[in-house]
Amino acid sequence: MSDRILRALMHLFAIIAKIDDVNESDNSSKIQSSRGKKIVEDFLKSELSSDYIEKYIHIFEDHLISLRGKKNKKNQNEKRTALHSVKILRICTQINKELAQRQKVIVLLRIIEFIYLDDEITEREQNFVETVAETFHINDKEFEQIRFFIRYNDEKVRDEEGFLYLLNRSENFTNALTSYHSHIDAPIILLYIKSVRSIFFKYLGKDELFLNGQIVSRKKSHLLNIGSTFRTNKSQQFYYSNIFSQLTSTKKTLTSLLKRKI
Repeated sequence: MSDRILRALMHLFAIIAKIDDVNESDNSSKIQSSRGKKIVEDFLKSELSSDYIEKYIHIFEDHLISLRGKKNKKNQNEKRTALHSVKILRICTQINKELAQRQKVIVLLRIIEFIYLDDEITEREQNFVETVAETFHINDKEFEQIRFFIRYNDEKVRDEEGFLYLLNRSENFTNALTSYHSHIDAPIILLYIKSVRSIFFKYLGKDELFLNGQIVSRKKSHLLNIGSTFRTNKSQQFYYSNIFSQLTSTKKTLTSLLKRKI
């Protein structure tokens, strides 16, 4: 992920981050978001080498101070909501000018992922992410697909074109694609965003996950670039070329070739 996207994410994350409650006995004026910082750290660990994490944590914390000023009591913080909405629009408008549409989709996906790492989803957070999607000109269907993809936990499926479910059980859908693989311990969901011709995947299991031969986090979604492969430590290799050809075809079921080579 580029420096440009990461800087935008740090700024937007700082806006949505929940600020620690004010302790009247605490004379410190420094704004803190313990939970927000932890989520940002976990996100950065999955994107960067350890050498660069501290750099972006500082950017996140600098934005917190710049956006929130000194500590305020809860009733005073409410007055900042309108100002933050204006800042969201300004940042997103700037990103619109600087980033390609594909990068905007990635930013939106990471923001949704950030929000849903926290079990407490507020109305403010929902409005925030909807504002980002609207400003980025991401259509309603793809926005809802991305949101479902991030929240997917195998309890409910979305039976639509653009989704591919790799399962360790036999199951068929009307529109979504499925493929049976006995050596995965949990589902792998793939989403094809047609407008930017990009594929994302997420693994729900506990085995080690490899992307292009490197171990990656099981706790987040990943972008599957052209020529990429991924697998668990117990499964066969899954190939971008085979997945892309299936997700972009009009067929509703997978062929025997896909079952052998996906």
